[in-house]
Amino acid sequence: MEKIIYVGSAYLAPVEYYTKLFAYDKVYVERYDNYVKQTYRNRCVIAAADGPLALTILLKRVTVINV
Repeated sequence: MEKIIYVGSAYLAPVEYYTKLFAYDKVYVERYDNYVKQTYRNRCVIAAADGPLALTILLKRVTVINV
C-alpha cells in the first residue's frame, strides 16, 4: 500500500518536516491553505554567531499561481 501525506507550505521548515517528505511515497503540498499566524509557513530559526536567530517574512498578499 502506498503511503500518502498532505503537508502545508513552509519557509525553511524544521528537520521533521523534511524527514516526512522522504518517509512517504507521495507528498501533496496544500495549495489553497489559509494563512495562519505564528506557523512555520513564514518563519524559521537559523544558527547565528550570537545563538539562534528567528527570521520572519512579512506577508502582504499571497498570490497562488497555477502551474
